Amino acid sequence: MSCDEVTMIDNQMWISSHSYVVQDWCCTPILISLEQVTKGGGANNLTKVIMGVLKEHDDLSDVDVVAKLISFGVDV
Repeated sequence: MSCDEVTMIDNQMWISSHSYVVQDWCCTPILISLEQVTKGGGANNLTKVIMGVLKEHDDLSDVDVVAKLISFGVDV
């Protein structure tokens, strides 16, 4: 799963969440969610938004999300 933050021209922030499926040796992204970030772009809030998407769309509990979360990286 991959999440990307986008800032629009009018300074609205959005996070898109994708899962990837490999078929015939090609990696194909599937859009799971597009969420508007309304309470700032800090690490704590972005983590809350991403965890909310995982729990809402994958029916995962807090324990499941913690057990499956591998890394949280940032590109500067």
